[in-house]
Amino acid sequence: MTTAEKSSLDIEIENSDRILDLNITVHVNLGKITMTLNELLGLMPGHILELEGKVDDPLDLSVNNVKSVAKGEVVTIGENLGLRILENTV
Repeated sequence: MTTAEKSSLDIEIENSDRILDLNITVHVNLGKITMTLNELLGLMPGHILELEGKVDDPLDLSVNNVKSVAKGEVVTIGENLGLRILENTV
């Protein structure tokens, strides 16, 4: 391997490391519902929306609200919510 090739390889490794350090936003999807715009505009405090899915169904963890990367269950961490990963789907 020449010096130029080694330098090129080193640069590729550095770039790969940078990609792995990028911050991404992940979402935990509780459920979904389909409604009309009129229904949406009529939502008031106290209204309850029935979502698709059951209480004990695993929740999806997704990247940019598009690609599902894991499934998990809701846990409490002090006064906060958390997600225990049950399955990695990547």
